[in-house]
Amino acid sequence: MKEEQETGWVGAIIKCDLCGHESLSVHHVSCDKLECVNCEHMSHFEIIECCPNCGERENIHTNYDYYQKHRPVEDYLCNECGTYFKPKIQ
Repeated sequence: MKEEQETGWVGAIIKCDLCGHESLSVHHVSCDKLECVNCEHMSHFEIIECCPNCGERENIHTNYDYYQKHRPVEDYLCNECGTYFKPKIQ
C-alpha cells in the first residue's frame, strides 16, 4: 500500500463489505465508501494489510491502542511468521 502525503491519495488492496470481492483501488483517504467493481454498489470497504515478511493476508492479528478514545490500530501480528508490523495508514 502506498500513500502520497501531499495529496492524500492511497493505493491499496481493498475488500468490499457487501460481496467480499478484493480489488486494487486508488482512492482519497477521506473516502468512506467506494463503488465495488464486482457488485457495482457503493459500499464500505476494508483495507487488506499484507505481512511485509511473508505476504500473508488471511492470518493477521490486529492490536489496538486501547488507551486512546477511538482505539486506532497500533500494529499487526502475522500468525504465520511471527512478524509485527505497523499499519500503512493511520
